[in-house]
Amino acid sequence: MNNSQRTQSTNGTEITKNDKSQQKQQRFLRRVITGALVAQAALIGVEGNLDVLSGQPVLDIIPGMITQGVELILKTQGVQKRLKTRDRNCNSCSD
Repeated sequence: MNNSQRTQSTNGTEITKNDKSQQKQQRFLRRVITGALVAQAALIGVEGNLDVLSGQPVLDIIPGMITQGVELILKTQGVQKRLKTRDRNCNSCSD
């Protein structure tokens, strides 16, 4: 059996082993991206806490943290749009 042979999925459509492998890679990529974004959000908080503990005024730190948080949200939305576009393009390729 090679990778191009088709198998039946639970919904009755045919899926190749290459398609399954690609789906697993996409799920792994999504998890890596999610982990990286969560880590970045945590680092924003840690950095803010360290700045406060080092004696910097809170009113100087909070706007910087808000700016970094907004940038992270915008980055996350961009990643979501790219992944949705890629998923749509990929789905149309396998049809």
